[in-house]
Amino acid sequence: MYVPNAFTPNSDGTNDFFTIAGLGIEEAVLNIYNRWGENIYTTANIEAGWDGTLQKNNGTAQQDVYVYVVNVKDVFGKSHSRTGTVTLVR
Repeated sequence: MYVPNAFTPNSDGTNDFFTIAGLGIEEAVLNIYNRWGENIYTTANIEAGWDGTLQKNNGTAQQDVYVYVVNVKDVFGKSHSRTGTVTLVR
């Protein structure tokens, strides 16, 4: 599983989304948390990723470091989890 550590959602066509990549991923859930531990974004569509918006009020997340938790199931039915930080650069 490959997880980047930064992205720039500025609509220039490069690094506009925080997405997880990997071989043999069947299912995935991505959660993004702010510095206070509040879940600000969740998706089960790993290809769509996070575009730097806040799910709760459709607002825009500010430039900051966020915590991600991604849980995936591979083609063999085995579960994997990864936690880390991602920097949103505006």
